Amino acid sequence: INTPAWLSAEVGDTVPFLKRESFSFKLDGRDRLDSVTIKEGLIEISVTSTFKHEGILTVSSSQILDAQRDTFSTRFTISEADGNFSEIRDLSSDRFMVKPTMLNDTNYFEMNYFLELINSGSPVLPGDFCLITVTWTNQKFYSAYGFFDDRELVTESGFLEFSFFEENA
Repeated sequence: INTPAWLSAEVGDTVPFLKRESFSFKLDGRDRLDSVTIKEGLIEISVTSTFKHEGILTVSSSQILDAQRDTFSTRFTISEADGNFSEIRDLSSDRFMVKPTMLNDTNYFEMNYFLELINSGSPVLPGDFCLITVTWTNQKFYSAYGFFDDRELVTESGFLEFSFFEENA
């Protein structure tokens, strides 16, 4: 936070900070996901700020689309300048679509964290932080599109039952 932009900011100035984080997941063989449509689930976002400044935090991803197929974005107003801000928000991920990127053998998607701090005149101490935790829970899926590597499904003769989507019917 102690960047030249922050150090030269006057009281009342808003200073932006952007962080991007990639979340990766590895699939078997040469599998590649193009998109996943979520049937239902929750996204829990927890934000804690010890900065003695108010501000706005926007959490977004252009690779996550909401039910209306708009870019996922949610905004937190850090309304306390005493260093004790905390908020937990549960968002439905029903009918969301995730469109990961493939790089080498890894699928990933990016999340953007855009923090706009309003300089209150208080210092930024070495241990001050803004902690953002994003947890995806109880995700059930409608569909997954992509390439699924060749596999031997039947190793002996007889009856074979497919239960890939048994719990998502």
